[in-house]
Amino acid sequence: MGNCEGDILGAEFGGEFAGYTTEPQHRLAAGLIGNFDVAPADSVTPAGAQRFHCGFFHREAAGIALELIFVALAIGDFRGREEALEEGLAVALDGRLNAIDLCDIQSQADDHACSHRIGEPRSTFLADYTYNWEVKTRSATRGTPRLRNEKNSAVAQKPAPVNGAKHWSQRRANGIVVIEALPLVRQKWLTHGFSTRAGGASRLVDLYAPSKPAEAVLNLGFSEWDERPRVEQNRRRFQKTLGAETMTLVALSQIHSDIIHVIDALPEQPLQGDALVTATPGLLIAVQTADCIPILLADPEHRLVAAIHAGWRGTLKRIAEKTVGRMRMLFGTRPEKIIAAIGPGIGRCCYEVGPEVAKEFGSQFENAREWFDGPYDALAAGEDPNPLPWLTMMPPGHQPPPPSVQLDLQAANRSILKNAGVAAKNISVSDLCTSCRTDLLFSYRREKTTGRLMAAIGIK
Repeated sequence: MGNCEGDILGAEFGGEFAGYTTEPQHRLAAGLIGNFDVAPADSVTPAGAQRFHCGFFHREAAGIALELIFVALAIGDFRGREEALEEGLAVALDGRLNAIDLCDIQSQADDHACSHRIGEPRSTFLADYTYNWEVKTRSATRGTPRLRNEKNSAVAQKPAPVNGAKHWSQRRANGIVVIEALPLVRQKWLTHGFSTRAGGASRLVDLYAPSKPAEAVLNLGFSEWDERPRVEQNRRRFQKTLGAETMTLVALSQIHSDIIHVIDALPEQPLQGDALVTATPGLLIAVQTADCIPILLADPEHRLVAAIHAGWRGTLKRIAEKTVGRMRMLFGTRPEKIIAAIGPGIGRCCYEVGPEVAKEFGSQFENAREWFDGPYDALAAGEDPNPLPWLTMMPPGHQPPPPSVQLDLQAANRSILKNAGVAAKNISVSDLCTSCRTDLLFSYRREKTTGRLMAAIGIK
């Protein structure tokens, strides 16, 4: 600015601050335009500001120039956010999550304990099928619950036919519906099925409409909200629909791992892991899901079957590929002969994950970019999404939530199976999204308190 310092001061501030400069205090933040002390015009530039200017412009700055930069930034930021202040405070008081709630939510096992109780306000808590999620709120005009800012809310409320008619069908019996993969239906030596929501003995209460009658659902997992005898009754109904009422059902205590169990009889104690393999007739092996991806495998040559539970952690650990490897090692399975069915799970449209997941997948898979929507490249590279937080803080002083991407777990597991040697023509993938289709399926991420689906396969 040089000799024009006085003229600019006069033009910008109408002489009110003539002969003075403004010195920002160390607690400068968006919206705090009042936090300025008045100092004489010949005061020296603050040391911290001098270092800031040298780093950006590679030269020392006149005190007045740098200080006016800070003034302009603060005034512009204040004006741009003046209206956002009221909205931000209203949002904060409305139960919305803030930045710290979205940073590092970890997941737990399928049989987690849910601390939320009916009648209490919803709050942030750790759970297995969640990463970054929006608080569920009641619509102002309708009594049905909806997700805030959800693009697919209209789709989720509108029933639609089962997708992928070429490879999938429905079996209706005993008041329930089971989804089947046609390539597996053609294998007459086995039985299989993916359960759905309706037709069970369990009674699920809508926490957001407790006055509504409880919904009769086919919950196949032992949950805190349900009674064990009802779940056992549901399992018998499911087996009967599969024509497997005389078979022995074997399920796992799932822990989001890459642990695989090969069994030839009912285990004496429940097994912990996420995949089961058997060549023994009469055993119906199963995995439970409520957003994660269920995968069923069959080897027609050796009459061998497998059931796999693949959340993002199991997918990252390549549990599907390792299961194929175990079948190949122990039974001589040829991967190209395997028939695979990837059942309903949360879709790319709804599965939002954070930077940590993007980095993990980028470090493990060369083609991970194909499975993500959003700023994947920046997140996978570890770039700081908020390098100047003092410029982007929102009232009352919180940083904005970190950017997120959307992950396609079905596509990821299909690619993993192909890399393991399974022929692409032998892989059937359901495009039913559990989060979009809560009329048909269970979704932990969307509903929080919900039932469990089951994917089962066995040798007759």
